[in-house]
Amino acid sequence: KPYHPKLPLSVTVVEGEKLTVVCTTDLHGSGLKVKWLFAGKNYTADEGRVRLLPNGNVNAGKLSVENIGMNDRGNVSCYLAYDWNDIDNPHFASNGTTTLRVKDKLAALWPFLGICAEVVVLCAIILIYEKKRNKSELEESDTDQSPDT
Repeated sequence: KPYHPKLPLSVTVVEGEKLTVVCTTDLHGSGLKVKWLFAGKNYTADEGRVRLLPNGNVNAGKLSVENIGMNDRGNVSCYLAYDWNDIDNPHFASNGTTTLRVKDKLAALWPFLGICAEVVVLCAIILIYEKKRNKSELEESDTDQSPDT
């Protein structure tokens, strides 16, 4: 059974960008088979927007996915075994899993827009208050009678 693959606990990618996850192991040697589980599908070779690249001496030890979308969120797993027949057998294969988090492109914009809206509301309140205060001061000065007249 190969050594346990090492993956980060979680990976965060902005929507539309490229995901790269590296499956590392302490094992050095050739013939190690790698299978990736991404978005509910098994990958042992390049397919569509998914590319499997070598990582050191581990063939397909790096998963690269173009144009990540919100529906790609979830777990990404790397399975290692010496034989393709054993890749799904927990007695002969090892696996590691990471959580893929996908951020909205405009995620940083929403707090900024909220702050701008608060500033606009506060300015409107201050302007209305000042206008009413000036109006009441003007009315008071009109009703005041000076003793000279």
